[in-house]
Amino acid sequence: VKRTCNSMLCVHWVNRKTSARHGVPGENDGPGGRYPGKAGGAPDYVEFVLSTLTRVAQTYRKAGYRDVLSDGTKGGDARPDIYLGQLGDVGAYGYCTTDDHSVTEHVPAPAYCVLDNDYAEFGIAPRSALRATAAHEWFHAVQFAYDLNEDAWLMEATATWIEDQVFDGINDNRNYLPYGPLALPHQSLDLYSQLSQYGSWIFFQFLGERYPSSAGGMPIIVREIWRRLAHDGGVGAKGMYSVEAVRSSLSKRGSSLATELSKFTIWNRRPAAFYDEGAAYRASP
Repeated sequence: VKRTCNSMLCVHWVNRKTSARHGVPGENDGPGGRYPGKAGGAPDYVEFVLSTLTRVAQTYRKAGYRDVLSDGTKGGDARPDIYLGQLGDVGAYGYCTTDDHSVTEHVPAPAYCVLDNDYAEFGIAPRSALRATAAHEWFHAVQFAYDLNEDAWLMEATATWIEDQVFDGINDNRNYLPYGPLALPHQSLDLYSQLSQYGSWIFFQFLGERYPSSAGGMPIIVREIWRRLAHDGGVGAKGMYSVEAVRSSLSKRGSSLATELSKFTIWNRRPAAFYDEGAAYRASP
């Protein structure tokens, strides 16, 4: 296993001679090929992963989110770790997790992430697949810095939402709209079932456009919701969970969840009239 790092994080990988299954593409011709890199260094795919994750991490930092917590010397040193391996053959784009799965409390925790070794199996451009996955999965690692065991629907909905905040032109998250409240208005917003939680990203898009005050180019309201879920001496309160944090953030703005859900319904019936990219959304039944 080889390791390529910068000041923020490390990428762990193997070449195809070492592992035909998990090895990364061997292209190493610099900026002119499928993946931009530096000729003669690590494979261009590895360098592209490193630069992409660095851009994502810097974007979240500028928006005021917490950094991913250090895991001490696991993976070699205190920097967060990204591992590359074959995930496409089991249908996974990537995942982030923590080393200690015995923790059940609502506490911050370090994380590491695993991304696919080439994104060749998904039927979309590998660069786009990597970028969307990097934004989504790194946000899970950031979420762990607030609350490792927060409600899963909120974790997935906000991670899917933030893909479009970082890489606006990819729009892969639109594929989940048929499973969320836009297409299924009778369905509970906080449902976690199959793909519903991914489709619920549209609610956070709605909140961000309703309350557009921003930091680092991202709506502050979603960051505030996560701050309210941190039970480690910050603004979060013990016993506060996903829906309560949304409610609290709206109350601060003189509104309520009931009011916003009513407006959300109206926006979803006429998305082209309200959402910035609503012309691309199918109106709610």
